Amino acid sequence: MPARAVPMRGGDARFDSHIHSIQLHRADNPAAEPVIELGGGEQVLLTFDDLSGSHRSFTYKIVLCNADWHESDLLFSEYIAGFQEDNIQDYRQSFNTLTPYTFFELRIPNANTDILLSGNYKIEVADSDEPQKVLFQKGFAVVERTLPFKAACSINRTALDGRGNCSQQLDLKLDYQPLNVPNPRTDIKVRITQNGYRPPVPPPEAVFVAQYGVDYSFPDKNLYAGGAEYRQFDISSFEYRTLRAHRIEVVENQYRVWLEPDGIIHQHLAYLDDNGGYLVRSARYEENSSTESDYAQVFFTLAAPRQLAGRVYVFGELTNWQLSDACQMRYNAQQTQYELALPLKQGHYDYRYVLLPEGGVPDLAAIEHCSAETENTYGIYVYYRSLADRHDRLVNVTWVKTRNS
Repeated sequence: MPARAVPMRGGDARFDSHIHSIQLHRADNPAAEPVIELGGGEQVLLTFDDLSGSHRSFTYKIVLCNADWHESDLLFSEYIAGFQEDNIQDYRQSFNTLTPYTFFELRIPNANTDILLSGNYKIEVADSDEPQKVLFQKGFAVVERTLPFKAACSINRTALDGRGNCSQQLDLKLDYQPLNVPNPRTDIKVRITQNGYRPPVPPPEAVFVAQYGVDYSFPDKNLYAGGAEYRQFDISSFEYRTLRAHRIEVVENQYRVWLEPDGIIHQHLAYLDDNGGYLVRSARYEENSSTESDYAQVFFTLAAPRQLAGRVYVFGELTNWQLSDACQMRYNAQQTQYELALPLKQGHYDYRYVLLPEGGVPDLAAIEHCSAETENTYGIYVYYRSLADRHDRLVNVTWVKTRNS
């Protein structure tokens, strides 16, 4: 992994600077998390662009992981029917763009690769000429509904933890009757995501264990910073100024877009966002946005009277849910602002700023205002490993939104 890279989403990482616009979601719903049902006929869809300018070809490899995204000890033949590794055969060249690129897409399962077990999986993509060198990886999940695991979850937005009106608390109970689980504290693992990524807090631990269920609720447990709504901008057109596009120019045969300057937020602002995601879209060539959307160097600025105690990053799906050197901002003391330029494809984007203190954990509330009223979607992933199992089976996935609680 590149120096100083902090992955924030299980299974996700990028190691090649020429690969951009990496997205993985359910094939039938671009807004849905990449979670499919075992044997249900659903697929996940992986898309990405290669901006290297070379005629590269790529291979993929499917790897089963446990609940904490470490690779399992199973042989691939135990969880894959067909090929674990194969070529990515669906690709198209960009058309009529200043920045040339090749667009790739892959669906899993497919005719050559089928999934046999539930659990966490990652797709590793490599150059065909160097199959042992992973360029990037994306995680997805396969859930089975054969066991009677049911999760009942609600969100308390009035939790008091000494941070004021900031925290959102998950009250979670798990019911698995009539199944007998001898050691629920060790056989069952629950993992929480907030808007698709892992919050920098420990996973929930069982508070009360009954014969057929587990209660994870407790007054000072399962507290998550509500954060702020994601900031947004739109670069679906380079012909006119769109949402928060301050200046658009063509420099050295490349589009450049300067966003309106940002500042540190000190109050809760309520508006609709996409919880950190983005949508590739060309306003002019909407039907062929995958290959006719162009790229631009997009310039971010964050006003700060002094340098903050830690590293500042632009964060969201646009940075592959990762805090890495490529998305770290640099402080300009003369202009008293943080600055960063990212190559981004035309579309509508969510983003936020994250502070990473030296030797600490990512702080999502230091630059953005933190409020319990912020709309968030929490994913509750329940894993089970019986004495007869050799991997963590994903037996339930439930989503709960703060707006509906």
